[in-house]
Amino acid sequence: MKKKTVLISIATVVIVCLLIGSIAMIVKKNQKKAEKEFKAYNETLVYDIYNFSPEITNNEKRASLKTRMDAQLMDQMCPPLPELNRDPSLPVNTLLNVKTETMTNKKEEIVADTRFVIKTPNGKEYPQKVRAEYKKNDNKWILMKIQPIN
Repeated sequence: MKKKTVLISIATVVIVCLLIGSIAMIVKKNQKKAEKEFKAYNETLVYDIYNFSPEITNNEKRASLKTRMDAQLMDQMCPPLPELNRDPSLPVNTLLNVKTETMTNKKEEIVADTRFVIKTPNGKEYPQKVRAEYKKNDNKWILMKIQPIN
C-alpha cells in the first residue's frame, strides 16, 4: 500500500512539474511575441518621424503621428507648417537599416534604443542612434520622449 501511495505521489509531482513547465513556455513565447511586435512598432515610428518624403504632406504626417506620440513632442518633432508646393522630383534623404537594439521594460514604461542610417542624395551615410521613451496610455504605447544618443 505504501509503495502505491509513493508511486502516485511521484506521478502527481511529475505531472505538476510538466504542467508548470508548459505554462512557463507559453508565457515566454507570448512575451517574445509581444517584444517582437513592440520592436516593429518602435522601428516604424522612428522611421515615420525621421523620414522625409515629398509625397506626404506635413498635415498627413502629423495626423499619422498624432495617435502614437505625446502632443507636445509631436509639435517639437513635426511642427505645424503651412502647406507648400513641393517638387516630388527633388532628391531627399533616405533612412536605412532601422533596428531596435535594446529595450528596457519597466512597469507601464519602455525605453528603446534604435539605430538607423540617413543616406543623403549624394550617397553619404550618417549613422544615428536615438533613445525613445514610451508610456502606456489606454492600452496603447505613446512616445513621450525621443532624443539622439551616442
